[in-house]
Amino acid sequence: MLNIDTTLSVSSLNKLQIRDLNETEISGFADILKQANEDTNTPKAFLKSLTTDELQLVKKANSLASTINVDSLSAEGAQNLLSQPDGSDLVDLNNDGIVEIGESRSIHFPPVNAPLHVKTAWNKATEGLDWAEKASIELTLHSMVYGFNINGSGTKDALAPQEQCNKTNIDALSEYAYSNLEFRVNLEGWSDYNKQLNDVYDKFFTSVLQHNTNASLSEFDASK
Repeated sequence: MLNIDTTLSVSSLNKLQIRDLNETEISGFADILKQANEDTNTPKAFLKSLTTDELQLVKKANSLASTINVDSLSAEGAQNLLSQPDGSDLVDLNNDGIVEIGESRSIHFPPVNAPLHVKTAWNKATEGLDWAEKASIELTLHSMVYGFNINGSGTKDALAPQEQCNKTNIDALSEYAYSNLEFRVNLEGWSDYNKQLNDVYDKFFTSVLQHNTNASLSEFDASK
């Protein structure tokens, strides 16, 4: 059985409407998610059991350009086709920070497997930024965590989510981010983008590091 939320969120409904699905199609996609949740087979096996029209609906709901070729999908790509359109239950099965939806691939920072407090801190830190501004900073931090993927090489070994976001690695990422920012400022001065980076870093790392400190204190108190 898949861990799929079959009740479409308000955000998911909005996305499906933006993707030009009518009420019948939205209801049909919700029903497909319900069937997938009740099915005991793998996501790929479930997708292979769908009719051509149902696969076309899954394609439309996920805003894909190409026809779905189930045999060519990874386990991650197949499962994410059966997720909420708002992205709330996407999976990153190999923890590489790149999420496959069908055959499409997109970077995510924070990783979709990150703890809720990290995602919340990021959303608050980037509140008010437009899509392009937020995407640019996400790419910057993603490359710091994972490196650059050039023709399948150059990336760092992926850590498990709980390791990526522990105090040691968040401290290391914070140090790396501010060091990189200092280098940029030495070259460019305090450009608007560098000021924006500094503001986001201050908000994000302060929140996450404070959470990790509080968690450590709670563990210490519990051990007494």
